[in-house]
Amino acid sequence: MNLHHPLRTVALCAMLTLLVACSSKVERVQSGLEKGADYVRLADWDKANVEVRNVLQIDPKNAQAYFISGQIAEGKRDLQRAFGSYSKAVELKPDHIDAKVGLARVYLFAGEVDKSSQAVTEVLAVDARHMGARTMQAALLSRQGKVPEAITLAQTLINEQKDAPV
Repeated sequence: MNLHHPLRTVALCAMLTLLVACSSKVERVQSGLEKGADYVRLADWDKANVEVRNVLQIDPKNAQAYFISGQIAEGKRDLQRAFGSYSKAVELKPDHIDAKVGLARVYLFAGEVDKSSQAVTEVLAVDARHMGARTMQAALLSRQGKVPEAITLAQTLINEQKDAPV
């Protein structure tokens, strides 16, 4: 098929515009995730929430955005919303180990020790050195009445830290 020169130019411009729009979408999502995570580190829950909601409007199936949303909800002490966000992150990305650790924390707060322990075990099976899962392991030991073991594990974790945890 032989396209006339003006029609070919229009088609090429349309394709270029589409490519630019797609790359800017990816960049906006990445930027929103980075800003949201930064605001979480600063405990600026409202600004973090705005960034995450913007990401979810662009990409409603972004597991990392749901994970950050769970962190925000947990920071605001809204455990029901944190549970929903962490669950959605794991649903969208079953290997999202940080979201599983978040779920383990929520389960522990809710008194669901068995579910919390199961989530921690799943994470440690994938990454035996995961600091969040090992911290949860110490919390679970304490909850089970094994306080000396919990203290020993917690002290080991503190000694292994090079930088103060956020």
